[in-house]
Amino acid sequence: MSEYTPGPWKVVSTQVTWEATPDLSVVDRCNETVARIGQREAWNVLAEKPKEQDANARLIAAAPEMYEALRQIQSLRDRDESGEGFSDDEGEDVIGIVDDLLAKIDG
Repeated sequence: MSEYTPGPWKVVSTQVTWEATPDLSVVDRCNETVARIGQREAWNVLAEKPKEQDANARLIAAAPEMYEALRQIQSLRDRDESGEGFSDDEGEDVIGIVDDLLAKIDG
């Protein structure tokens, strides 16, 4: 298993100076910064792409949940390949997790 900061992660906006547009950060459950999503000051090229920055932040914040969803999908595949199989309800549960995750990422 990969070592990463445990989730959940969330996107927060912080005002660094009064003249800057707020920066976006992804923080863990203890509000420790996991990632910063660029400076959004007027001189910065990313300031021209605030929607893209917001989308990037949501995608990064969803990483721990995406990892867990992929592990669940992998487990279902392994059980299917071994002949053990899985129930329709288990498959639907994983599909629901993926749908919820995509909705969260899409904003």
